Amino acid sequence: MSGFTDEELRNFIEGAGGPASLARAIGYPILALKDSMVAEAEAANRLAKKMERLNLWLLVVTVAIFVLTGVLVWATFREARGQAAGGSWVLWRDTTGGGSLGPDVAPVSAWEIRQQCQQALEREIENARRIFKDSEVTVDMLSGSPRVWVSSKGTASLAMRYQCFPDTVDPRGPKGK
Repeated sequence: MSGFTDEELRNFIEGAGGPASLARAIGYPILALKDSMVAEAEAANRLAKKMERLNLWLLVVTVAIFVLTGVLVWATFREARGQAAGGSWVLWRDTTGGGSLGPDVAPVSAWEIRQQCQQALEREIENARRIFKDSEVTVDMLSGSPRVWVSSKGTASLAMRYQCFPDTVDPRGPKGK
């Protein structure tokens, strides 16, 4: 059966004695029940503090991801806007030698995106090799952009440097008024 005496059950049912009677009827001392409840409350408080710290870290990581996503979107739109809204690229040729008095900087072609301009630059170098096939043609990257040297009989007679710039940049410098 339950292990309770009839009197204990009667007192419990009628409410005589209150919580102390309940504790005795169940068989636990009141102090053990209180200690257990205190321990549970302390464990719950520790868990709540850990959850607060984790929530703070979650917030920090979320904000960091949000900021990085914003930077990436901004950079992508900036690049796309530069290409779409008048953001074309111009292939320039800077020619030195060949009987000219000084450097001759002139646009060769214009393109919608930089990659197309770079491809046109490579084609210009190949065209120079084809046009000057009877001369010695060398290409160097010492200036940071391709420079084609055309030599005849061991002396450099012509140098052409090719560069791609946005259409907002004019390598000839500012115009005088």
